Amino acid sequence: MSVRVLVVEDEFLIGLDIAGQLADAGFEVLGPVPPVAKALELVAQPGCDVAVLDVNLGGATCEPVAEKLRACGKPFVVLTGYSPHNLAPSFNDATILTKPPCIDDLLAAVRRCVDVSLMLSAMAAELQASHATLERKVEERTHQLELANLAKTRFIAAASHDLRQPLHALGLLIGQLDLGTNRADRRQIIARVGTAVSNLNELVNALLDISKLDTGAVNPDIRSFPIEPMLRNIETLSLATAREKSLRLRVPISDVWVRSDCVLLERILLNLVSNAIRYTERGGIIVGCRRRGDSVRIEVRDSGIGIPADQQEKIFGEFYRVGGIEAGGAGLGLGLAIVDRLCRLLKHPLELASICGKGSRFSLTVPLAPAQSEPSAASDSLPDLARPFADRFVVIIDDDKLVLEGVGGLLRGWGCHVSAFTSAAAAKASLMERCRVPDLIICDHHLTKGETGAKVIPDLRRTLNAPIPALLITGDISPERKQEAEMGGYELLQKPVPPMTLLAKLQLVWGQRAAIEMSTNSHRKASTS
Repeated sequence: MSVRVLVVEDEFLIGLDIAGQLADAGFEVLGPVPPVAKALELVAQPGCDVAVLDVNLGGATCEPVAEKLRACGKPFVVLTGYSPHNLAPSFNDATILTKPPCIDDLLAAVRRCVDVSLMLSAMAAELQASHATLERKVEERTHQLELANLAKTRFIAAASHDLRQPLHALGLLIGQLDLGTNRADRRQIIARVGTAVSNLNELVNALLDISKLDTGAVNPDIRSFPIEPMLRNIETLSLATAREKSLRLRVPISDVWVRSDCVLLERILLNLVSNAIRYTERGGIIVGCRRRGDSVRIEVRDSGIGIPADQQEKIFGEFYRVGGIEAGGAGLGLGLAIVDRLCRLLKHPLELASICGKGSRFSLTVPLAPAQSEPSAASDSLPDLARPFADRFVVIIDDDKLVLEGVGGLLRGWGCHVSAFTSAAAAKASLMERCRVPDLIICDHHLTKGETGAKVIPDLRRTLNAPIPALLITGDISPERKQEAEMGGYELLQKPVPPMTLLAKLQLVWGQRAAIEMSTNSHRKASTS
């Protein structure tokens, strides 16, 4: 790379000598130039890298040239016949040589200036590149935000449409009931109301799940557990739906242990199986596990309609249905969106292979865990659907009478004794009068007069002097509610609560309670013997 050196010297012979020495050293020389105006013109050109300036140019000062060089970021060497101490402040940061200069000192000074020039040029280039990179990243991020905003707009529009459907149906069905229909018609309308409510609950729950996943409110509880109890539970929950469509559902026995979040992994598999059943009209579905080195490959295969290649990425978006609504019945188009988010959260790679008209295979890769001699606590979280609740005493606190009637009716149908209250004060007074400790407290988070379930539950425990199991029901999906539940030692349920979710949670709470009591009794017997 050729370096251009501008020589500004009014003594012609000295200027020629300096220019010649610099040229012999391999530099490209501009000048010598005596007039200040010409020097200023050359400094402004991109070709000038370094300058050698004589302080006194026939009575004129070279300060304007020095200032111009400094403004352009170009280093320079100053030549003077005077004492360096008598020079103007504008020359203080330059290399100063006495005239006539020793050629070795001059070359050394120019080379130092060249090094500085190259360094400044490199820094300028790096800064320019960084600026260009930053601009590109800002443009990319802006584009991403625009796409995300557009996706959210489409999501809200689709969600609003799907939410209106069951609400519209409910309004029409309730209007039919007001017309005074006969008993047979009323039963049919009530059944349709139940279907509309179920669809609405399913959609709201799916939307809440997506919201929690997108906001980072879901924290996986990773542990080792056997996959077999989960497979049996999936088979139990899915078999009736498969039989309704005359489909075969096979879930072979597996002895492998995996490392994952038991609840979230089961949710993934249930969604995949539910999706497979929805899009399969004949044949069947198989759910199986295969060891692959230090991992387990869990597969859900179906003989359904298959997924076209151009739609295999789109199916993981919200409200997307393969082939439209008719192909898969009344699906929400949210199941695979939740599956995709959960797989990324758990870092379980998800693969899809599909052939139109022949079926699809979803494959999930999960870390393999060493088998243990005792069952993991994670397997206890799977609900035992046949366990009775006879003679259980449950206290419900909610300021909404319709909720009290709905939850109370379910619990009574499951064999529980129920006391329902619209305030904590009424519940406390009644329990103190009855002198009976409930087996469970179910409390809404937001009550009247500023009361909250997070305060009511520990207050009742202190009043009755008993560690009563409790469920807090809330529509708040913030992480603070979950932290409060963990610190308070009670379970959290997000509204709306489907009956099967409440049933599973009761099994979990009372199953854990029974295990603790059994362990305590065993220790007491051991200590007395």
